[in-house]
Amino acid sequence: MGEKFSEVDAADFEKIREKPEYVKIEEALVQLGGGSVAGVKFKKEALKAAGWRHHELTTYAAKLDDAIKAFNNIRSALVSASSKDDVLKKLA
Repeated sequence: MGEKFSEVDAADFEKIREKPEYVKIEEALVQLGGGSVAGVKFKKEALKAAGWRHHELTTYAAKLDDAIKAFNNIRSALVSASSKDDVLKKLA
């Protein structure tokens, strides 16, 4: 994929901004996963592989340290991944 994202930090989850970096990462995961329902399923799978162990209704801000870690793990994987399987492999 070769996409580059800025490092995710606490401010991404604490302020309403135009588009926080974690949202850009989520969008990239959904697109990589095929969009629609399949893409959302892949996003959840990638988040879990990256260390997000919380219920899907848990807000990222409620578990801030875990969210930052998971999104930065995904960010690193996306830079050099060529497919969704490659992303999951890099996160394992």
